[in-house]
Amino acid sequence: MKRTLAARCQAVVRACADHGQYFQTVDDLAFLYSPSTIMTRARLANDIADDLHDAIATGTDPVRALDTIDTISNVLCLVLDPAEAVRSTHPHAEHRKSAEKAFNHVQKLAAELNESALISDVLEECLAPAVFGGLTASQQRNVVVMKGDFEAAGADLSDDCRGALSDLAGEIDEVARELAQGAAGEEKEVALLRQLLDARADMAGLLGYPSYAAWATKDNLASSPDAVWSFIHEYSRSVQRKAHLELDQLALVRESVVKNDSESSVADFEQAALQGIYRQRVFGGALEEAKEYLSAANAWRGVALLCGELFGVDMRPRGMYPWEQYDPAVRRFDLYTTDVNGGSSLLGTVYADLLNRKTKTQTPSHFTVRLGTVLHPDVLRDVDVELGCSRQTPVVIFSCNARAAGGEQDWERVPLSHPEVVTLFHEFGHALHTLFGRAECHNLAGTRSSLDYVEIFSQLFEFFAFDPRCLSRFAFHRATGEAMPLRLAHEIRRETHSFAGLSTIEQLVLSASDLALHGPRPLSFRTPCGDAVSCTPETVARQLTEVHSPVRVTGLSFKRPYSLHHISGYPAAFYSYAYSKVVAAAIWLRCFEADPFSKAGGAALRAVLSLASSAPAPDMLATVLGTRSDPVGLLASPALRQLLFGDTDECGVLAA
Repeated sequence: MKRTLAARCQAVVRACADHGQYFQTVDDLAFLYSPSTIMTRARLANDIADDLHDAIATGTDPVRALDTIDTISNVLCLVLDPAEAVRSTHPHAEHRKSAEKAFNHVQKLAAELNESALISDVLEECLAPAVFGGLTASQQRNVVVMKGDFEAAGADLSDDCRGALSDLAGEIDEVARELAQGAAGEEKEVALLRQLLDARADMAGLLGYPSYAAWATKDNLASSPDAVWSFIHEYSRSVQRKAHLELDQLALVRESVVKNDSESSVADFEQAALQGIYRQRVFGGALEEAKEYLSAANAWRGVALLCGELFGVDMRPRGMYPWEQYDPAVRRFDLYTTDVNGGSSLLGTVYADLLNRKTKTQTPSHFTVRLGTVLHPDVLRDVDVELGCSRQTPVVIFSCNARAAGGEQDWERVPLSHPEVVTLFHEFGHALHTLFGRAECHNLAGTRSSLDYVEIFSQLFEFFAFDPRCLSRFAFHRATGEAMPLRLAHEIRRETHSFAGLSTIEQLVLSASDLALHGPRPLSFRTPCGDAVSCTPETVARQLTEVHSPVRVTGLSFKRPYSLHHISGYPAAFYSYAYSKVVAAAIWLRCFEADPFSKAGGAALRAVLSLASSAPAPDMLATVLGTRSDPVGLLASPALRQLLFGDTDECGVLAA
């Protein structure tokens, strides 16, 4: 073993500095061999990308040039993606610092190439009917997507406008980062928000759009702000009866605990406390009891169970080299799928980093290390890079934050709450999208699509974490080994639905606030009646709550009209979570409601995931839904509404 390890170490050191072996150094996370390794790769990436860009100028075949551009994308992302993972998860400061430096080094070149006149000319040539008609469907979509990316970078603008756009992009990045970190007080926070919104509005204007929201939604499932407003209003209308029934129950709780008060209605600041009292009275702590059956190990068995039952994928643990196991609790799993000849082939690799550390991001995430895509050996051979294969398999780092007591590393001994299990399943849905999403073009691989599309599949996996039939297969008591009783599994589901109406309205208010803040100037929001109402960043949340919520609005406490995380990283996109959950519910009802382990449902889902972003999202969804339908139409289904927020006729758990 020592000889094998020593030989591998020598190979890694040579490969990481070898132009010709660039693609091999992602295997085994070899870029983690030392803090400086990833920076060495960054320099190689820039050299190879420069050589490939020069090769485009010497060629005459636009199709080969297109393959070269796609290869450049892959070369750069084989540093950018791992660097993002390392700077977000690695326990050692030296590695994180080097990853940050490598990311910035490569990102600078990527930004320059996004404005390359040479690449822009190739895309224009490929859009010509004589060339476009000869491309594969994936290549055609890739050309259209890349052309849109170039337009977003200001490729069609004058030099002065392009410079202004670049300055705005820098300002947006800087202010968004400061806002995400949390400002010192409400006044400073609002000032940063206004600066961020102004910069985004100016950017949209330079690109020819009436608002940032119009620009941000143009390629989404919901293809315009009007479509998003229609969805918000219809969803709000659908959930009103449930929300009012929930509020009636809270009013009864309030009456029992607040004596001699002339005010009988429930105020906004009272909701959380009253809901807690109600849940304790009705359920007696079902979610607390569930912790005895849930651990990091059990939750991971759950996702492994779904891989096997739904997709025929075998998740196999594998040993690691020292640099791979960057933390003692990290584990490696190779996923194998059965091929047409009955043998098994590698689907991809997951590094499971489930336990909390102060040195890693506190937001559960899946990080792409390498996307699954077709490689172009002939293109790379021209710049002296050799490949041992024609396709690369995906690699992801799966990061959660289970809190272990006393430095515990054994997953079996690390308890999880049910909400934490739901989050783990959610993120694994993203990971499977990357693992299954093998595209002909690198630019279309994995989860490279709009947020309101990619969140569909992560939210779909949340339903498995609530299904009693599924829970009984992986949730075992940590002391006795007994399966979770169906009684408890049903109680968890009912308790979660207990105030789904009110929580849905809160989510819709945040979605509407986000959309309004990124809308045309002067700021306004749309009412269900179609009226435009003026607002400001300080007033929009209260105004929209008064429109949509039955709760008495007091304004006694400052309530952000946005999530710091999402306003920074996902502007004009907060609606995506509610929007995609409706679609996910429709897929669940069609494919898994009758049987959560349906192999036919799994095959249909895998077929969609395997397309990654190679086709328009509505077309891909139609293959699994059996029809083309938007969420507004889907909300007409009583079964779907019951799945999302409980039975309004019986008021779900409120009738208990």
